[in-house]
Amino acid sequence: PVTGDYDQFINNNDIHERGGTSYAPIIDEANKFFFAEQKSGGFLGFGKKSEPVDNTPVLMLILTDGEPNDAAATMRAMEKLSDKPIYFHMVGIGGTRSSFPTIAKLADDLPNVGEVYLPNIDMSDDEIYDQLICDELIGWIANFSMPVSIR
Repeated sequence: PVTGDYDQFINNNDIHERGGTSYAPIIDEANKFFFAEQKSGGFLGFGKKSEPVDNTPVLMLILTDGEPNDAAATMRAMEKLSDKPIYFHMVGIGGTRSSFPTIAKLADDLPNVGEVYLPNIDMSDDEIYDQLICDELIGWIANFSMPVSIR
């Protein structure tokens, strides 16, 4: 049954119910996935050449219903990417700006972090899009002469 699979996944991945939210691991994974320098060529590990890093702009939505339990690590991970063409659109669900002080601080301190707060997800698509597509995001996209790709 689905419940058994869910319980097994939770146990195998050390996930705890109501145990907190961690943003840094996914931000670090985004850094590796989108901006890691690639090595190619060579023989037996020698003579490999570095390939240029892909600089296609990236829009990353992070939806959360809670504050991170790794705020300092999250700040460090996002600071590493502040000069990269990636925009983190933090979506706090079920609260206001005061409910998510870490998101508010990230958005205030870093040029590539935006914030949106949805009272719930029981909204029409149009209402959600109206919140997500904000002036700050449009301004960030306008910095690039190429379209933002969806991966």
